Amino acid sequence: MIEKALNANKQNQGKGSFLHFANVSQVNEQWLINKQAIDIKRLYTLVLTDFLVEKGDKGLEFLTFKNNSTIKRLDAPPIDVRKALIQELLLLDKK
Repeated sequence: MIEKALNANKQNQGKGSFLHFANVSQVNEQWLINKQAIDIKRLYTLVLTDFLVEKGDKGLEFLTFKNNSTIKRLDAPPIDVRKALIQELLLLDKK
């Protein structure tokens, strides 16, 4: 799933629907996470917005609840990412 998401992201760049990743690179067509090759036996966590998992986006339809039974919603209350970012920025400002 992680490689499929990374490949879809690469194909969608410049088309308006793409994902954002941290510590991900590609060397000689091989995806690396934290400078290590993806391990197919390892469990990776993707954090996705409600929009993506409920409605999907062009080229990323495989990431919706409807099309992928492995995607699970956390039992945590929903967080408005904008408010979380503001809280983080305010904390940084106090340092």
